[in-house]
Amino acid sequence: MGISGELIKRLRDIVGEEYVLTDKIDLIPYAYDASGALPHLPDVVILPSSTEEVATVVKLAYEYGVPIVSRGSGTSLTGASIPYSGGIVLRSL
Repeated sequence: MGISGELIKRLRDIVGEEYVLTDKIDLIPYAYDASGALPHLPDVVILPSSTEEVATVVKLAYEYGVPIVSRGSGTSLTGASIPYSGGIVLRSL
């Protein structure tokens, strides 16, 4: 899918540069969960620190038509936290 540089910049403006992960090495742990399903890399991982940041990221993703996968610790046995369509992984608070 791919995410535009403009969207990445806006996400960094919301949560801070250090809380927007885009390097492949940082994305790999978010590509799978405990289900054993095939991994799929997200385009970006967001580590929000408030519900306000979460709400703003969700609105922005909607604006750009980018899918979001909400993720906790990745212990799901159903594949529910795997970003099958890429997009944004939104790590829970």
